[in-house]
Amino acid sequence: MSRTDVPPLGYGAANVGNLFRALTDDEAWAVLDAAWESGIRYYDTAPHYGLGLSERRLGAFLQTKPRDEFFLSTKAGRLLRPNPDFAGGLDTDNDFYVPDDLHRVWDFSDAGIRASLDESRERLGLDRIDLVYLHDPERHDLERALDSAFPALEQLRSEGEIGAIGVGGAGFGAMEIGEQPGQPGIVRREGVTAAQTGERGEFVLGGGRRSLTQQAGNRAHQRTQHARFARVELRPQLETAQ
Repeated sequence: MSRTDVPPLGYGAANVGNLFRALTDDEAWAVLDAAWESGIRYYDTAPHYGLGLSERRLGAFLQTKPRDEFFLSTKAGRLLRPNPDFAGGLDTDNDFYVPDDLHRVWDFSDAGIRASLDESRERLGLDRIDLVYLHDPERHDLERALDSAFPALEQLRSEGEIGAIGVGGAGFGAMEIGEQPGQPGIVRREGVTAAQTGERGEFVLGGGRRSLTQQAGNRAHQRTQHARFARVELRPQLETAQ
């Protein structure tokens, strides 16, 4: 599997970072094993997910699999640093049931983006990361994202450190990057956000949360929309990084 050959279906590994509830290591492994046995070959994670726990658990699992058989993405923009105010609590303010002995530090500088990639590789225990998203730029500084962070990702791609780059956000604020000249063109539909440039391995991952009532009320519509647009989001026509 090439570094830009994105499978049609992926698994987001926030839950093995103890999102909303704690999982044991064995439970997290069983979740990942079930995904693999079901044919999932695209795995997405982030430093944000469980203050690195998602990356560590996912990496430990994927180290047991042939590297050419899966596609891996993570995210950059937040560095994990020791929490000077740690008092034995949990990171539940961010919905993760993990000790908050670390905290997140926004860093959209070139050095920060490179440090994020290096530290993700260390937590994952894997040298090769196929895709790196700039994570939640709308929650920090969109101007800084355009001026520094996204160019840093482009440089890493040109150096062959990663195969593809993108922007991942929880709302349409992140899509402002795609409205700039030369940035990804955005396809928008209710409940779905996708982007495709068709040239250099750039695309956008959109997400968000809705209540169970909203989800139930729109389930049939969501199935139709996801079936129609998932291929645009997950299978962009990308060129292999030079």
